Amino acid sequence: MPATNIVYMAATELPAVFDYPVIVLDCDGVILDSNKLKSDAMGEAVSEYGENLARQFVRYHQEHGGISRYAKFETFLREMADDWSPERYDYLLQRLSTLVRKKLLKVPYTKGAEQFLASASQRSRLYIVSGGDQKELVWAFGQRGTAHYFEAILGSPTAKQAHCESIRQTLDPGTPVLFIGDSRLDHEAAKGSGFDFLFLSSCTEYDHWQTYCADHKLPHIPDFATLMDNSR
Repeated sequence: MPATNIVYMAATELPAVFDYPVIVLDCDGVILDSNKLKSDAMGEAVSEYGENLARQFVRYHQEHGGISRYAKFETFLREMADDWSPERYDYLLQRLSTLVRKKLLKVPYTKGAEQFLASASQRSRLYIVSGGDQKELVWAFGQRGTAHYFEAILGSPTAKQAHCESIRQTLDPGTPVLFIGDSRLDHEAAKGSGFDFLFLSSCTEYDHWQTYCADHKLPHIPDFATLMDNSR
């Protein structure tokens, strides 16, 4: 059984990742290098409210990585723009979805992610648990031809913590699970379900990740290529 919270720095410790029977992965900034895409799309979706408010909203989005767009747009309309209505809410959601779908197929995988998925899926059950819209994610990975790697592709509007709990309930008691993420919310969702956690740092938009990992004694690696290189 893998050790909990191994510090993945020494090459001899890295292969433990592949011993986990279940691996949960965030999408944006972990599997796909799509954090900037999502940030840009968030700003563009609310651009009619002016540059300053759009910039504030993008910053809010980046500081609350992993929270669904549904919650973020509600906060934007109610607390930032003071323009709440069901019609405006639905409009912004649809506008964002249109912007994201145009770009989601072109954004690259993070470094080493494709190789990791191909290898890990041969020995572990893989799940995506993302703050991104679930329908978009299922469509995007289907179009990319990589949906078959995953037991399930899970996203918003259901919260990450709820998805983690649902996965835990399908497993035998004591089954070790590793969550690979790039945000504070990813770690909190993992911790709440008793999952081990590995922070992937190269594409994160979480400015304080180094301090957070140090404070919580979290293992971290820059990318999957580092993991694959050190597991050979």
